[in-house]
Amino acid sequence: MLFIQNEMDHIFDRPAKPDDTRNTIIESSHPLITWDVIKSDLKNINQWDWLGISWNSNITWDIIRDDICSQKPIGKWEWSYISCNPNITWEIIKGDICSQKPIGKWDWHSISSHPNITWEIIKGDICSQKPIGKWIWYEISLNPNISWDIVQENPQYNWVYGALSWNVNITWDIITSNPNKDWLFYMVCRNPNVTLEIVEANPDKLGDLHHLAYNQREYDRHLFRNNYIRNEMDMDEILL
Repeated sequence: MLFIQNEMDHIFDRPAKPDDTRNTIIESSHPLITWDVIKSDLKNINQWDWLGISWNSNITWDIIRDDICSQKPIGKWEWSYISCNPNITWEIIKGDICSQKPIGKWDWHSISSHPNITWEIIKGDICSQKPIGKWIWYEISLNPNISWDIVQENPQYNWVYGALSWNVNITWDIITSNPNKDWLFYMVCRNPNVTLEIVEANPDKLGDLHHLAYNQREYDRHLFRNNYIRNEMDMDEILL
């Protein structure tokens, strides 16, 4: 797996460490890793990180189900990560739960924020005669399919503004146009719509270095590092 490690080192802008869990997870979820690669390395099967494998985009539901149901399964599957695997759909989840022998230990935190789970799916299940979901409103509020229009049109639900504060569909204009809402500005710092210009114009609200360090605007992260991180303050310390 060393060839992948070398390729992934740059992600954290620092040398990879053997005991760095984050690097291990990313390595195991790398697009070069397939089920065939994993099966061809059975002698080192315990060295693979099954969190990363469980949400690897090359690992389909058929692969997971067939391994779990086999006589000699090799996977140490992690259901919280399977539940956010990009191949998982509502049809798969519902089909397993409603089957005669369900195998899934589905994680509803992961499902509630999954990009494949739309508001129509969530509301349809909630309003059905026999809902199957154990929906988590914090995670629903983070779901990238949730728009401000959906929130406004459905005020009867328990929207969590701490989560909405960094939802990718919530812009700075929406936040400033609705000052009566319970926005958490330290979480707004994580919102990918928050640019360096917005941060600099609002230091009283958006000055949380810890949460700014997690902002997903990669091209602004480099500016942030240069402008806000001093020599005595290493990025690793902020991310702890």
